[in-house]
Amino acid sequence: DPKVDVYAAAWATGTDVDPYGLYGRNVMFNYSRWVNEKNDELLEKGHSEQAFDKEYRRKIYSEWQKLMNEEVPVIPTLYRSAIYAVNNRVANFTVDPSSKLTWKDVGVTSEQPEVEQ
Repeated sequence: DPKVDVYAAAWATGTDVDPYGLYGRNVMFNYSRWVNEKNDELLEKGHSEQAFDKEYRRKIYSEWQKLMNEEVPVIPTLYRSAIYAVNNRVANFTVDPSSKLTWKDVGVTSEQPEVEQ
């Protein structure tokens, strides 16, 4: 709704640094409605065939980060992180969302937990 001036939202990041899904001109999740020609240009370059060259892509997204820093279309107020304490005897446990492991795969390698001496 264009009448909304301020909002709070949350999203997760993936492994791809491409910001298009949040800041493209006509994408669903550009809630800030931030658009400008330089942003369009850099996002387009980030999707170009040249962007298969990792150094070129790094350069483009570094420029994009500088633009974000100058324009400040959003102000992140929180970044969450999680810490998982898992004893070394636990086998097949991961927090990787792309893992195929399920709880039925998790087990322990000994009756007693490993204790640091």
